[in-house]
Amino acid sequence: MLTRLSGEPFFLNPFIVEAVEGDQEAVIILVTGKRLRVVERKEEVAERLRTFFLELGAPQAPLRSLVRPAKEGEDRP
Repeated sequence: MLTRLSGEPFFLNPFIVEAVEGDQEAVIILVTGKRLRVVERKEEVAERLRTFFLELGAPQAPLRSLVRPAKEGEDRP
């Protein structure tokens, strides 16, 4: 479960996450190109995704490049 900036909790389908960026809050980029901003830090989001896939028995290799640094001003409205 993650938390929107408004404080509303929600569940994210981990199979549609392409990348996680951000500084203070995470910006989750979906395979559709949609961006979701959450209060959790990118490292926390990535760890939750890793844990999910490891519990499924999926290899960790595809998740190594999940977290990428935010580009200047990209994760700000």
